[in-house]
Formats: sequence, C-alpha cells, structure tokens
Amino acid sequence: MEATEGAGASADALSAAKAQAPGLRRGAPRSGAADEGGAPPFLDKEGRNVPRGALRPSWSKKQVMTRQAVIDRLRYWQGNGYQCLWVTLTSAPGGPEDRLRGDFQVLRKRIGRGLGFPRMEYICVDTREGHGVLHMIWAWRDPNPRKKASFYIEFVWLQEQWKDIHGAFHVNVKRIGKADQDARRLSRYIVAQYCGGQNALVRLSQSRLAVPLARMRRELLRGIKDLPERYEAMQDLPRVEGMEGVLQFGKDANRLMWASFRNAWAKLLRVRSCEVFGVQFAWIDGKVQRV
Repeated sequence: MEATEGAGASADALSAAKAQAPGLRRGAPRSGAADEGGAPPFLDKEGRNVPRGALRPSWSKKQVMTRQAVIDRLRYWQGNGYQCLWVTLTSAPGGPEDRLRGDFQVLRKRIGRGLGFPRMEYICVDTREGHGVLHMIWAWRDPNPRKKASFYIEFVWLQEQWKDIHGAFHVNVKRIGKADQDARRLSRYIVAQYCGGQNALVRLSQSRLAVPLARMRRELLRGIKDLPERYEAMQDLPRVEGMEGVLQFGKDANRLMWASFRNAWAKLLRVRSCEVFGVQFAWIDGKVQRV
C-alpha cells in the first residue's frame, strides 16, 4: 500500500487496507458448500454453514495458528500452479483412531503409485469429531502447466481405498477454487466448524514445503516494521488532543501497520513479491529483500 500525501490520506489508506485485509466474506466456502437449496456438505455441523453475519467466537491461540497455517499453505499453492482438493477422511465406530494419520500415508502412497500423482502435498487438521476425522487439503502440481484440472480423486475410488486401508467408508472430496476468497473462507470454515470445541483440535500436520513460509513471514514483518515510510504514513493519521487522542492514534497506527502487513503477506505468498507503504519487497535467493 502506497503512502500518500495530504491530511487524512493515511486514514483513507487505513480504511482501504482494512477492507482488503483477509477475512470471511458472507456466504459458504466454494469447496464443500451446498448449492442454494441443496444438501449441506458432509460433516457440516447441524446441517448449517458458518453463520452469516454472526460474530466469530473467541478463538484460542492454537485455533488462530491453525487457521494461519491452512490459509498460508493454500495461498502459496494457489499462486504457484498447484491444483487443490478439500478431502475428509473419517474413522469408523470402534475403528483404530490412533492409526488415522498412518493409514492416510498408506493412502497417499497408493494415490502416487496408482493414480499418477507422486509427491502430493497436504496439510491436515486432525479433530476428535465422532470417532476421529482428518480434514485435509491435498495439493499437486502438474508438470504440464497448461493442464488446470488434471488432479482429482474420484469419490468411489477414494471410498473403496479408505475402507480397505482403515475400515471406514465415510469420505468426501471437493475441488477448491483458485480465488483468494476460497482460501479465506475454507481456512476459517475448517477452524470454525470442526475445531470449535475446546478439545476438538488434536493436531496439525503437513508435508514438507520447498519454501520456508514461517521464516518468510518473519522477515517480511521485520522489514515492514523497520520502514521509515511506515512512520511517514503515520504522520498523516488524524490526531486529537488529550490522552484519549494519544491512545486512539496508537490504535490507528497499529491497525494501519497490521492491515498493510496482512495484505502484503497474502500477495507475497502468491506471487513472491508485494508492495507496502510504497516499498517493493520480493523473495529472492531464499530471503525477503527490499527491491
């Protein structure tokens, strides 16, 4: 976001940044959402989606970090030529709940060998719903970039394989769109719907990624905090005399910084470069650098 001159410019910039910042838009996620008038998606709690217009209940640190991990992975995959699927695997009553993740790895190998999708990447949210459920995003990049819809697992094949491996037959698979709103909605949907209980979320696991997202994020945040341009933009924020004015200025400055960072981070994940406060950053040679 570019710093502009003139009184009130940064206030306008703050409003714009907040409007663009990642968050849930009203409506169901494209992947897994029921069509209007249709049946709810599998495992949709009480036959409903994330409530429209409802305030989000307070999340624990673990839930916030889970959502961050899911949305970061999905944005990276979407922006780097991967095709993504939302997959649910369940455990049968009395089934081997402690073998869920291990049996998934067996399934993953069968997908690579039998369907021709080697090195399929994933992120997995393991919850205690029912007898244990894995909510996953699978990602695969076709060597031929022209093929945009070559990665898919047929429902019947997936159901048969999971029953053979784990003894359960309740599965679900849906494509995920490539828009950023799909990443925002689905990541929030998974945490809000399936990790809402205090002990519902058991574990987050994921495949190795060529790019160290956590380090990339830290380097971008540090770079933005050190920008002289950030302090220049803060000078145009509205000021009011007195202690209340000082406190409000601090809040506005903090919101401006974090909204700008979130927008820049989402862009960096997708295209390896971003602009914030008029400054260009890029991921070059394994580092976030000002360019």
